[in-house]
Amino acid sequence: MIDVAGSNFEAFLAAYSQIRYDFEMDAFDRTEIREIKKLAREKRAAYGLEAPLGRNIFRYIASKEQHVFFESQHFDNPCLDAFLFIPPHHNENVFIVLNNQQPLVNQIFAAAHEYYHYLIHRDHHVCSLADLKDKEEQKASRFAAEFLLPDEALRKSIERWLEIIHKNAFKEADKTDVVILCYGLTIHYELPLKAVIYRLAEEHYIDDVSTYMDDYEFIKKTFHQAIVRDQKQAKELISNENPYIDETMYDLLINAYRHGYVSFSELEKDIQMLKLNSEILTPFREEIMSEEDDEELPDHLKESLSRKILDSQVE
Repeated sequence: MIDVAGSNFEAFLAAYSQIRYDFEMDAFDRTEIREIKKLAREKRAAYGLEAPLGRNIFRYIASKEQHVFFESQHFDNPCLDAFLFIPPHHNENVFIVLNNQQPLVNQIFAAAHEYYHYLIHRDHHVCSLADLKDKEEQKASRFAAEFLLPDEALRKSIERWLEIIHKNAFKEADKTDVVILCYGLTIHYELPLKAVIYRLAEEHYIDDVSTYMDDYEFIKKTFHQAIVRDQKQAKELISNENPYIDETMYDLLINAYRHGYVSFSELEKDIQMLKLNSEILTPFREEIMSEEDDEELPDHLKESLSRKILDSQVE
């Protein structure tokens, strides 16, 4: 049960509202917006444009992109959400590494954000959703929002919502109704609240984002109404548990070493950089030491070789 009256509620609100996201409404011209929308539609067409993608994003992307793999790692930096890692020695495979200290809702959005970088840049990228002043980062976030909540899904949801509140147009709804809509979309489509609010602004349903972003009192007041029927799903979204990815990086790195794509020292560097568990290397260290011992020449061969060398010098 979520304690909406006590301190747990404040922690929930802080994590779930994602006040650190920055989408920069005026960052793009019309051509850039059309390109982002087109790419988002193309890449999720097979899934459908109205069905919630949310936590299914990990398996959906993996099913479409045979060389993209997801990994979950512990990073202490609270501003690090994810990064795109391309092993230099076996660069067909790409890893989207998620910070498992972030809430699941962050991990979902960060996966979509990094997917854009994979599609457009195919280069190493570190995603900190607290620092999106770079235009390419803003494009990646706009793509992620469109990918998780496409126009069609947003329009259909608003049509159903207007029927429920008995209004004919969005502009007729009061602030409380809009807040409840935002939380409903956040929970149903599983993307951060701030991304939902900006999606409403991007599609011109609301005119002034600051009305909703600068004052969270109205959120606290109406929050319980919005999640009362969806507490289990909401609780999962703010948890950092993510059972929806199949981690393969350990296996792939070890296979790369076994097949000679990387040396042992290169493998060590990759594992250290990715903060993976270095204990997986123990059997390989022992194996290498054993091989080195095996390569030691027997005494009688050493003596025979030494004699030949001395004979050749005398001649």
